[in-house]
Amino acid sequence: MNRTKLLGLVVGLTLVILFVGGCGGTSITTSVTEAPAGASTSEPSTVTPVPPMTELPSTTANPALGVEIPVKDSNWEVTLKAAHEKSGLRASNGSSYSPKDSYTFLVIDVVFRNLDSAQETEFREDEVAVISMDGESFAAVGNSDFGSSWTATGTTYSLEGTTTFLFTEMKEQQLGLVFTVKKDIIDETFQLKFKDLPPITFTVDSE
Repeated sequence: MNRTKLLGLVVGLTLVILFVGGCGGTSITTSVTEAPAGASTSEPSTVTPVPPMTELPSTTANPALGVEIPVKDSNWEVTLKAAHEKSGLRASNGSSYSPKDSYTFLVIDVVFRNLDSAQETEFREDEVAVISMDGESFAAVGNSDFGSSWTATGTTYSLEGTTTFLFTEMKEQQLGLVFTVKKDIIDETFQLKFKDLPPITFTVDSE
């Protein structure tokens, strides 16, 4: 065998030995995925695992407030405009009303709208209730006066027992309704309930 062939054989054997030794018996599998049309395959894509979504705790224990949000059924629509605490109320005859000990007045301004053209715009004061967080119900005990009693010096009220409201030529009316509630719960959340309508959740503005 001449020298050139011998040198080539030695080099070939050396490369085979190096290749086998470098692999070390490890099997290497390459997976090729066809890229979608218009996508670049110049760089391999990296997929970052996304952890499962975790439900976040509520930021408030109270339901959404319903002031200025109308609720209605086929007969009535009611919109709570405002709710105020009052330590005393003026009467139309110049006297005043004061709540009994450990109680305070809660006055709500509500718009009642009659949606049924066949029914009279009529309801009783005791068909409106305020419900506390512990489920105690308070019926309306009075209302704001009408006509000449709405003066520049402020609204006057009447607390003379149950009243029936009848608006013969009107389908919509705003009223101020008076409730007597315990003073130690006035800062809590309440619900306004009228007939079969869904309750309206609200808080009370301090005096």
